[in-house]
Amino acid sequence: FMFLHYFDPHSPYEPPASVRDRFITNESIRTDPIELIRAWYDAEILYTDQEIGRLLAALEERDLAADTVVVITADHGEGLMQHGYVLHGLRIFEEEIRIPLIISWPDAIAPRRIPGPVQLADVAPTLVSLLDMDPGQARMDGLNLSPALRSGAALDTARPIYSFRRRLDASLIQPVLSQLVPGYSELSTPPVYVNGE
Repeated sequence: FMFLHYFDPHSPYEPPASVRDRFITNESIRTDPIELIRAWYDAEILYTDQEIGRLLAALEERDLAADTVVVITADHGEGLMQHGYVLHGLRIFEEEIRIPLIISWPDAIAPRRIPGPVQLADVAPTLVSLLDMDPGQARMDGLNLSPALRSGAALDTARPIYSFRRRLDASLIQPVLSQLVPGYSELSTPPVYVNGE
């Protein structure tokens, strides 16, 4: 078992030099804090994609790829001013909660896209089932996705997916954001909404 945590893409946005300017399509982007954040965010996605590619290539070179379960996911997305804020943790909008969940096992699962909602809680019961492991007395809240992965069995498209956010006072993070995000002090921060206000 191996767990790899790629921290990028994540603030502070400091993509490596090899990709740093890839998405800066004109010099005006460098003077616009939001456009610069978006460009560097995209650069960090590209860099992470390249690094995951290196890992997968190494598995292939060692003849391990076909019989290795690879799960790629994230813990959150990022607000890039779609709803008037940058970073994450202030709100629960789609750009923060819609994340990838890719499960690959070439020897056992045919490539397919599964329509329907899934959540991170589904990863553990799915892996336990795919690997024929005994969960013992462990209580798992998620759904076992292995029937959908193995045979294309349909998921309940009306299945509720839960997300939550603790109350966060944006004024507490202003000093941090000013240091992490170039030009953030020039941006206005909307009020934090609590309980649907």
